[in-house]
Amino acid sequence: NARLASTSGIPRVPEIMPVTLYPLLRWAFVSQVLRHTFELAKTVVGTPIYLAPEVVESKPYGARADVWSLGVVLYEVMALRRPFSGSTIPSLVRRILRGKYAPLPGHYSEELRGLAHLMLSKSPGSRPSVAAVLQLPMMRPAVEKFIGHCRAKRAGIAPEVLPRELRFLLE
Repeated sequence: NARLASTSGIPRVPEIMPVTLYPLLRWAFVSQVLRHTFELAKTVVGTPIYLAPEVVESKPYGARADVWSLGVVLYEVMALRRPFSGSTIPSLVRRILRGKYAPLPGHYSEELRGLAHLMLSKSPGSRPSVAAVLQLPMMRPAVEKFIGHCRAKRAGIAPEVLPRELRFLLE
């Protein structure tokens, strides 16, 4: 896609954000709407690469485990490689639990690299909430585009469906 390349061939953050994060916003809304249903889940389903440390340790987990998974996706999009890998499930789990990964490319903004780093924090309490991510200034254009798309499709989002901290999205 020509929109993703700058004149130097390196994707620029403002161009990659709406294209890359738009589908992830759908996930964010669903995650927030359903978060009250399962405050701390205890089941494990999914691709091992995206499992948060608390999940691989069989500990109860909440919405911040999803933030970890989204952080893995963000890292993959930015670095064009996975933050954690292993030839076996146990080796992958060890790397996830260690929480060390290669630095992200320097051509991305410090703000975006910092967000990925926070999302991949080993401690769930150190990760931002979905609402906090959506309220970041760099997310505003993508969020507004998403809301515009929902309104254009007449799939309006009723304010009462969203948690209070996300209702600013509909203003």
